[in-house]
Amino acid sequence: MKTFKGMARLRLEIKDERGGAHNIKEFAFKDEQKLKFYNAVKNLPKVTLKKREGVKTEISFWDYALGKLIEDEFDSLTISQLRKHSVINNISDYPFNKAVKAWRKYLYDENWNEMRKEDTPRAFEFLHALELLDYPKNYTYSSLDTYYYRGKSLQKKSDFQS
Repeated sequence: MKTFKGMARLRLEIKDERGGAHNIKEFAFKDEQKLKFYNAVKNLPKVTLKKREGVKTEISFWDYALGKLIEDEFDSLTISQLRKHSVINNISDYPFNKAVKAWRKYLYDENWNEMRKEDTPRAFEFLHALELLDYPKNYTYSSLDTYYYRGKSLQKKSDFQS
């Protein structure tokens, strides 16, 4: 015997539309995109720092920016100078503005070592790479981290096979 709900659905001609094929037209990280993402992050331009003994060190722009902002206590002049830096002048303001806003939260307590993963310089390297590749920015840090390391393993496989 059919339930009342089932009989009502029949009378109202409501069809069951659960399951079946889905039309997915959104961007998806396939292996090729993961590899491109890994290479984009790996090849982001670096900032060269000179030490006293003449030793040069290269670090990511995002590490450099955080250090400079901490050193200058988020001075508006420093923020303006960093925004005009040649490393990020080819992307939108979105990643930089988001980074400054996220990092400013830690200034009051100066708890830089307790920073959430989503607020680390690495997270903004990921956003920078997404901008350069014109990929959507609606991914969580953990997903991007997974895609990055999957791309890294794909690169190693490809290097090994060559």
